[in-house]
Amino acid sequence: MTIYHGSNSEIRKPYLQHGRKGNDFGQGFYCFESAELAMEAACKLPLDGVANEYELDTDGLNIIDLNSGDYNVLNWMTLLLANRVFALDQPLAVQSRNFFLERFGVDLSKADVVKGYRADDSYFSFAQAFLNNAIPVRLLESALRLGELGTQVVIVSPKALAQLNFRAAYPVKAEMYHRKFVERDQKARSAYQASIKRGVIERDDVFIRDILFGGERK
Repeated sequence: MTIYHGSNSEIRKPYLQHGRKGNDFGQGFYCFESAELAMEAACKLPLDGVANEYELDTDGLNIIDLNSGDYNVLNWMTLLLANRVFALDQPLAVQSRNFFLERFGVDLSKADVVKGYRADDSYFSFAQAFLNNAIPVRLLESALRLGELGTQVVIVSPKALAQLNFRAAYPVKAEMYHRKFVERDQKARSAYQASIKRGVIERDDVFIRDILFGGERK
């Protein structure tokens, strides 16, 4: 698997310890299969960056793919709950946190690589809206599909890191890619707002309140 990491410098030898523990799926080395997304990530700030290219030998690795049929959007969101800091405005959202961690948590203790949606500002705001009972599961799933923020590939074990080989580093100009980063986030927000405006709450829509008190299971 060829993957890319956006940074402010060349990284020939990444370390898991350099990753923030408060990232989407915990501490790890966050990459993309898309070079374009890595270039945009390298210029989140209006400063030039670097896209680092790697080859990951996946032989023998335990890869948790949150976008596969084995998991759903609630598993993804629960990982965010476990690792990110949410502004939970409603008592219901606070009450739901422990419930979700128990019922929809994903054990990453034996994982080598995790794949799933990245929770940049727009996607993170969608998850907060769901937790505050503002949108149903259906609209959360729809927003993630429409946003085109891409899937991240996260190295989370020393075994996977040992099978990651540096290939090259490419300079990235902020003049082009910071604008693209901002535009992609704005596009995700616009798609979400459009889906909310045209979306009609359906009789069988499931909100967080229904999951908490209605016995919804994996």
